[in-house]
Formats: sequence, C-alpha cells, structure tokens
Amino acid sequence: MFIGGERAKLVRGDPNLLRVTAEIPMTEVQQLLNEGQHETAARALEAAKQIPPPVPPNVEFLTNPAGLSDARLKELAEVATEDALLN
Repeated sequence: MFIGGERAKLVRGDPNLLRVTAEIPMTEVQQLLNEGQHETAARALEAAKQIPPPVPPNVEFLTNPAGLSDARLKELAEVATEDALLN
C-alpha cells in the first residue's frame, strides 16, 4: 500500500501502529525466471503441473463442492469420512 506526503509521516509516527512483515520465499520457477533461465523454468512449471493436487482430508476443505467434476466427486467419495457423509 502506498501513502504519500504528510499522511505517510503521520502513519509512520503513530505509536499504536502495528508493523507486520513477512518473508515469502520464491518458488523454484520464480527463482529460475529471476536468474534468466526461462527454458528451465518452463520445464519446471510443466513438471509441477504433472503433480496431482492432494485429496482434501474432509468436506470442510472443499470451497466449492458444486464446481467439482463427477470423477473428482467419486474420488472424494471413496476416501469419505463419516463427517463428510453427514452433510
């Protein structure tokens, strides 16, 4: 977020301001792109696309069950837990 001028000085000097920072490491693909290795990054991205997503442990992890394909719903039904079957 950018705040310029006088308002920025007021915000910076506020003793009640909670400063929060976080370091987020780059992915392998981002690191390769940053180093200029575009072809290697493209291969790494394609390899990552071949890794299947993990199966959610229960129904609470599903954000849009209506958007799932029939095949995916059958997969999830095979690993269903009692709490998922109650809904």
